[in-house]
Amino acid sequence: MNTTSGELPPSEAGEAGKPPPHADPIILVGFMGTGKTEVGRILAERLSCQFLDLDDIVAQGAGVPISAIFDKWGEPDFRAVASEAIRSLPTGSPFVLATGGGAMADPENGGLLWLSGMVVLLGASPKVILERAPRAADGQRPMLENAGDPLARVKQSLRQRESIYALADYRVDTSRILPAAAAKQIEARYRQWLSEDVVELPLQRDPYRIHIKDGILRQAGRRMLSLGLRGKALVITDRNVGRHYAGLVTKSLEGAGFESMLISLRPGERSKSYSQAKALLDTMADFKMTRDSTVVALGGGVVGDLGGLVAALYMRGVNLVQIPTSLLAQVDSSVGGKVAVDHPRGKNLIGTFYQPRIVLIDPLCLRTLPLRELRCGLAEVVKYGAIADEPLFVDLELNAGRLLQRDSSVLRPVIKRCCEIKAGIVLEDERDTLGKREVLNFGHTFAHAVETALAFSGIKHGEAVSLGMVAAGNLSARLGLVAPQVPARLSALISRLGLPTSARDCPAERCLDSLSLDKKARTGAARFVALKGDLGGATTVTNPPPEAVAEALHTICGS
Repeated sequence: MNTTSGELPPSEAGEAGKPPPHADPIILVGFMGTGKTEVGRILAERLSCQFLDLDDIVAQGAGVPISAIFDKWGEPDFRAVASEAIRSLPTGSPFVLATGGGAMADPENGGLLWLSGMVVLLGASPKVILERAPRAADGQRPMLENAGDPLARVKQSLRQRESIYALADYRVDTSRILPAAAAKQIEARYRQWLSEDVVELPLQRDPYRIHIKDGILRQAGRRMLSLGLRGKALVITDRNVGRHYAGLVTKSLEGAGFESMLISLRPGERSKSYSQAKALLDTMADFKMTRDSTVVALGGGVVGDLGGLVAALYMRGVNLVQIPTSLLAQVDSSVGGKVAVDHPRGKNLIGTFYQPRIVLIDPLCLRTLPLRELRCGLAEVVKYGAIADEPLFVDLELNAGRLLQRDSSVLRPVIKRCCEIKAGIVLEDERDTLGKREVLNFGHTFAHAVETALAFSGIKHGEAVSLGMVAAGNLSARLGLVAPQVPARLSALISRLGLPTSARDCPAERCLDSLSLDKKARTGAARFVALKGDLGGATTVTNPPPEAVAEALHTICGS
């Protein structure tokens, strides 16, 4: 396993250095009065690149001022002229573009801008916006000309545009900072945007790379072309993910020359079924996909598993691209090649090993992930630190709050490190035949017992894993494998991340019954992954004393 970083060298990434050729432009969006023009000019000067104002380009193209376009022709004509202006933007060199307040409102224009580069939303409080608005030239603020209550009008307009601005790559509040300070913040984010982390999996048969980069989602088509992929691409997603990201991915594919089809599934584990796999295979046949076609799995673990399985089955294997959008999928399920669907008699009962051609991880996708799902993904992150990397565990302790705030500058290195750990284990035991992968099940034996005892109701898998890790840590201490403070430290971190450390509505006796069934399924041997030595070390324990297991369970369950 090799890892590389795509960060710019010092000569190109200095305090005010010029970005490299062909770097993405910066698109400034936001309401009037948020400082797009002033901040944009300063930012362009810091980056030694061109500053453009979309309103000026539109006015020049129309031959009349913006206000005249609205007065004489109306909004539809303005959108059409704006679309032409966006399509005429320069290529081959970076620039800073300030857009008009409503430039993103049109779906086509907004889509073009999202695909163009790094989109930064400048915001300000309604009061500040109203204070700044009169400073503009006459006729340039038609929204407020006839407003009886201008403040109420601004608030209403901000609410209406929130959904349009929701997917901005970064946000900067200019209410209380000078334009120069805002420009400096954006430049720092831009340096991060340009950088890329790569984790390599040099497997003997199917080597591939994991690319971790802000905004990489919209580069899917170009990245696939670089691998020599061509032709048809079936994008599989679910409705929750699809409404945010499917349009960006399909437009990226079509822009790269792919013939794409989008399938949006019902969210949740119920879609990970044999019947759904069959329906997808039928769709692939109807789409006339061939051996050189590609399945793009855009979503969380369910979509990744399902997409991976049908890619493996169709014509004995077509290209697979994994674009995980949940933290759990980014750090775990998209790496390693395990793909499967559930069966009424067991989870992941129908599956195989099938490696992707590439994994594209965009940490910015985590902005739209529900907080509960984010926390469930963090449970797996804690697992990696506990079993394999104490410095990672310490980093989680120090940055728990920023992780929950979805700070990309903190999330990115965490995602990279988890991928490195998982990749290293996969390289040692790709098909899970040597027992090397077993350490990845830390906490999972107890977790499965809790899930079974609760009939898989009211608890998510990541929450069950959190409970399982608390119990497994306690068992490790009872067996003398770690000092008593280790499980206490583990529980404290889990709690800080908002994950459960106890389930008093889960009877311990039911959990013990579930563990007994699990033992029978393993030919009479009860196996637990335990911590060893300290955080960052793990081992497998076979048939530990039943009383130690029961006492460990009682730390998380009711009597």
